[in-house]
Amino acid sequence: MDHPSPIVEKHPRLYLPDGNFVLSANQDVRIILFRVHKSICALHSEIFEGMLAHDTYIAETYEEAPVVEMPDTAEQIEAMLEAMYGLSEWKFASQEPDFPTLVENLMAMVTKYEIKPIRQDIIEVTNLIWPATLEKWDKFQESLNPHENSWETISDPAAAAVFARRFDLPELRAVALHSLSCLDARAQWQGQGGDRNWCNGRRVRWDLLSRDDFRDLSCVQEYKRDLRLKEVVEHEDYRCHAQPSCGQSHKNDDLFEADKLTSVLWRSNDILTSLGLYQIELENRYEGSGLCEFHWKAAKFVARNRESYWESLLRIARGEMEPLRTFL
Repeated sequence: MDHPSPIVEKHPRLYLPDGNFVLSANQDVRIILFRVHKSICALHSEIFEGMLAHDTYIAETYEEAPVVEMPDTAEQIEAMLEAMYGLSEWKFASQEPDFPTLVENLMAMVTKYEIKPIRQDIIEVTNLIWPATLEKWDKFQESLNPHENSWETISDPAAAAVFARRFDLPELRAVALHSLSCLDARAQWQGQGGDRNWCNGRRVRWDLLSRDDFRDLSCVQEYKRDLRLKEVVEHEDYRCHAQPSCGQSHKNDDLFEADKLTSVLWRSNDILTSLGLYQIELENRYEGSGLCEFHWKAAKFVARNRESYWESLLRIARGEMEPLRTFL
């Protein structure tokens, strides 16, 4: 059976009359041609520079310009060339819930062809959207009003987790996995419209997640459970018998600070933020009225656990699977 010849089309914006070579890409039954400048492509990418220096990559000519057949899609080449020529508006999409999806083609190309400045620009923008360190997470939390949670303001953590896995961005993947772990998966089908679902007021595309993503998410939940049940609640350093040196008043001598901590941890899925607020509360009380040694140890203990949890998130994001650690 004879197949129809593909339709050859010039890209409406990126077939430049003064370009000195052509990139061709398949798109369905069409071939899309991009006529651009060797100097521009070589300036951005050493891979392009080396490729264009050898005739072996030249398939034919079109309108007297050499043609390089590309294995990439037309959409990917378009995204790359628009960024090279300063025509891309990808940065304006940073506030969109689908930002990782919107820049996926561009990120794939700048990663593959080692266009490092543009790749770094994308990473820096993602770091503005998703806090990449515990310190930045805390500062981000401080910028919110009291009725918001950090994970409720972060756009589509499912898309972010997949994006981070594909392009090896462990800091982004860590905070995305934590944000996903704060959501109630039972509410995932509350919304309407396609595969984008509203979960507790969040737009989360659970269908994007792979088996590996769900495995890592399960591992995060295990770490959270370990933190809640095994160490923090049972730790003896939270015991305070209302000593005279403690400025914290008690209704009876048998109260444990762990009782309050237990309540804090079980009120919210976001134990990272809950522990942070609890730590601040303890430290403020210490500075204001002089808490006892036990309460001060509690504040330091909470700080260590938050840091340990964040480190655990990073290890999971890097694929460093190991037995569940004990929080110290």
